[in-house]
Amino acid sequence: MPPLPPRAALPLIAAQLLIATAAVADDERGAALFDNHCTGCHHPALLERRLRHVRDVDSLRYFVDRWAREIDIDWARGERADVVDYLNRRYYRFTLKP
Repeated sequence: MPPLPPRAALPLIAAQLLIATAAVADDERGAALFDNHCTGCHHPALLERRLRHVRDVDSLRYFVDRWAREIDIDWARGERADVVDYLNRRYYRFTLKP
């Protein structure tokens, strides 16, 4: 396949920038939601400790859902997913299932 002329490549570059920007925004939203609603009890040192109840992404998702219900946070599914993604990237680093 021959290389694309510069003008033809612009839409592809723009699409990649939009995807990258959305990922950063989701990560920032997950961090903000966690900081605003969870750090009163869940200080980062608690998440970094060696003995954890969270063993994989599914259990992380379970605990985010459980505590959101427990303290009556009305997060949308996407907001919960952003918190899970943020916590996984920042603290847990579990392999995500395809």
